[in-house]
This record gives sequence, C-alpha cells and structure tokens, in this order.
Amino acid sequence: MKTKRNSNKGFTLIELMVVIAIISILAAVAIARYKDFQLKTKTTEARANTEAIKKCEISYSAETGKLLTEAYYPGGAGSVTQTWDEASAGNFSKLGFAPKGRVYYDYGIASGDYTSSPASATPTSGEVADGDGPDITIIARGDLDGNGQYSYYCTCDEGYSLIGPKGDRF
Repeated sequence: MKTKRNSNKGFTLIELMVVIAIISILAAVAIARYKDFQLKTKTTEARANTEAIKKCEISYSAETGKLLTEAYYPGGAGSVTQTWDEASAGNFSKLGFAPKGRVYYDYGIASGDYTSSPASATPTSGEVADGDGPDITIIARGDLDGNGQYSYYCTCDEGYSLIGPKGDRF
C-alpha cells in the first residue's frame, strides 16, 4: 500500500522577494533609458528646425541681400507641444519656414552673434543687412524637463555648427 506524501509545491517568500527586486531594478533602468530616449527625440526637433531656418535665411539673403530677425515664436516653450500657426509666425512665414505639426521649442532669430550666450539674446522682428561675419543667431529654446529653466540650441548665419545647451557642437 502506497502512502501519499504531503507535498507543498510553490515558491518560498524569499524567492518571490528576489524576483520582485530583480523586476524593480530592471524597471528602474528601463524608465531612465526611456526618458533619455524621449529627451533625445525632442532635441532632434531643435537641431532640425534651427538648421532649416538657417537654410531659409541663406536663400532669403541670396534674393534680397538682407536677413530677417523674429521674436520667439510660438511662445511658452515647455514640456508639452505647441501649435505653429503660419499666419501668426511673422518673419518665419516670410522665410518660408513652417514646421509640420506641433513643436516643443520656441524659435527666435536675433541680430548679432549670441552663440556663446543665447540666453542673453532678445530677438525682435526686423531686418538686417547681410555683411561679413555673423549677422544673426537662430535660437531654439525649450524647457523639456519642466524645471523652469530654458535649454538653448543655436547657430548663426556664418558657418557655425549647431551649439547645444552645454556648448557642445553638433
């Protein structure tokens, strides 16, 4: 005659705790990587649009001998997207610049070279003669992390590559 054994199949509390700890660590790493990926994707917008504005300025200058400046538009750069309204975009519309869809950054064009200190620029709507050396600085500003401080990307009309928030060149 066979006797039945009393077997308790399952996981111990310690095994469950180890599995939960491993899952927590993996989740923390994945979330951090995802946030980095999101930020990198959003900064790609600033890079692409400042270079596009620069090309528009060069074309405009070839036709007119002048460069256009413009105040920050659309205004209120932050962690949420903004609508770009071509009818309200001032000199950006004259340049033929209108990004598709919504944007995270404000864009401005200041008279002079502000590539070393874009935060000190106060872009206004106007026109400047295209001379030798940097005449305008194209600036993208955004507060993607919502901490109340803008990050700036900028370039100028004369040969500078894009300069990022920490002075890095792209």
